[in-house]
Amino acid sequence: MSQKPLFQAFITNLTKYTKGDLVGEWVSFPTDRETIQGVFQRIGLEHGGEYFITDYDSSLPLSEMLGEYENLNELNYFAHNLQSVAADGNLEKLTAALELGDNTGSLKDLINLTDNMDAYTWLPGITTENSYGQYLVDACGAIPVLLEHPELEPYFDYEAFGRDTTINESGTFTKDGYIVQDGNFTEEYHSVEDIPKEYMIAPEVSGEVLAEAAAEMSMMP
Repeated sequence: MSQKPLFQAFITNLTKYTKGDLVGEWVSFPTDRETIQGVFQRIGLEHGGEYFITDYDSSLPLSEMLGEYENLNELNYFAHNLQSVAADGNLEKLTAALELGDNTGSLKDLINLTDNMDAYTWLPGITTENSYGQYLVDACGAIPVLLEHPELEPYFDYEAFGRDTTINESGTFTKDGYIVQDGNFTEEYHSVEDIPKEYMIAPEVSGEVLAEAAAEMSMMP
């Protein structure tokens, strides 16, 4: 069975959509220039025009974080970064970082997030305040007196310790583990100008065009 793509977007012809005709196509990212050119030709954008993204499909919780007017070059670069994260074995960690919710407000933030996996600690299997408290004591030696006097353990409140530490760290529990940002987050990506040429797949759409497209969409019934 083929693996579900990490990232897909349904690219739609905006001009036709405003006339009541939904013409678009699903594209799996990352992709290449030839693929996008073929899609544009099939949906009527081979001679120019505006597109927008009707829907996203992903094994990651990205649908609510990505917008209708994202730049295709940025999406492609982001998807290449996702592949690198997966290759490094950090996909579960990234999923937890997305659930944490920091650095997810824009596509620019998401690209930087994929470059900053080292800024996060991910503890799979630690899903409750009690289990986190036990981890801190047993694996990290956070309370030395318990190591020296194990007879005191029945009197120690692991849950309260885990809860207080979680609050202080601003970490969060997911269904699969605990995630916390405890390292420096460095913003390396600033704009499409930072994208390597090999990841550029489509002409860049100006902010003015996107604003006009959004205005057209807002006027639709």
